[in-house]
Amino acid sequence: MADTIEGWLVCEKECAPTYYIPIADWLPGTLVPAKTGNMTSQWMGRARYYHVVVGHAHAARAAWAFPEADGEFAPIRNAVSVYANLMEACFVGREKVLRQSNGYDAGWITPNLTGITQTPAMTESG
Repeated sequence: MADTIEGWLVCEKECAPTYYIPIADWLPGTLVPAKTGNMTSQWMGRARYYHVVVGHAHAARAAWAFPEADGEFAPIRNAVSVYANLMEACFVGREKVLRQSNGYDAGWITPNLTGITQTPAMTESG
């Protein structure tokens, strides 16, 4: 659904990193704007949500962007992240992202990441 070498990594205090992939690197038709959803970040502004559609699979409000991000977050204005838990699988390079126990944590935890997690229990995705 997406593949990039130009993504952005955002690290927030005590959270796993969140990866943002440029909108141009998503397959056409994969991101469908959601009419609902409201999240505001004190650093990045108001989020815009997307449904992720791949073939017959549909993940509601599984992706988001911060189109009005400014300052040090301005580079992610045209990028989207997903809840890895709602995807069949996500990878950072060849490292498979681990599923977090709470289901809706935005951070992407890979086996090589240590010391920064928002939730202690993890199981492998997919």
